Amino acid sequence: MKRLFLLTTAAAGLAFGLGFLGWQFPAVGADLKLPAKAPVQEGGPYFGLWTGLYGGLKIGYGYNWTGTDINAGSTTIATLGNSPHGPVGGVQLGYDTQMGAIVLGLVTDLNLAGFDSTSNMAGLSVSNTTNWYGTTNVRIGLSQFGDHVLPYLQAGAAYGGKKTAIADLSTSTTSFGWDAGGGIETRITKNVSLFIDAKYIDLGATDVPVGIVTGTQKFTFGVAQVGLNYRW
Repeated sequence: MKRLFLLTTAAAGLAFGLGFLGWQFPAVGADLKLPAKAPVQEGGPYFGLWTGLYGGLKIGYGYNWTGTDINAGSTTIATLGNSPHGPVGGVQLGYDTQMGAIVLGLVTDLNLAGFDSTSNMAGLSVSNTTNWYGTTNVRIGLSQFGDHVLPYLQAGAAYGGKKTAIADLSTSTTSFGWDAGGGIETRITKNVSLFIDAKYIDLGATDVPVGIVTGTQKFTFGVAQVGLNYRW
């Protein structure tokens, strides 16, 4: 999962960077064999601009690489490796505006998640769960590779529900944080597009006091998803 997240992010960043070079520095773009303008293939379909409203469905997998710290005061005495992970799926709605080769947009999503884990230390049970989360992002893309391919970067606000339970004590909260990532979207038809993206999401930490110690779980996770958009 970690490798898929890193590969997706790296591919989106590389495509975006090469597209930026070809758009900002035409001579470099020529050396890299990147077209300065979105070409129209003779006899091929022309999908038009990316401007407009779109909605979509997506599925994927998420993984939290952090464990639960057991703290006595300011000292961490143990860390349980109970990284929450699991499937995720949701819906999204967005709007893009294309200005030359640049595509600016705003997109929001809402996802159901099955991030769950349980571990034990000396008979002490610790579980962490994320059932849902959402993001609202500013998105910037480059249509440098033609009217059917759009690498993009995105970042913005994140929010979600999280629960940490230690023994019989638990804390459930709705937290707010931030996220950042990137992806690649490609049109199948004028109205339907396929995309893959990856995000890093930070919803902060949750503390659960248990006697003289406190359990602290950081809800920072990576998510990789694939989905379909319909554009109006």
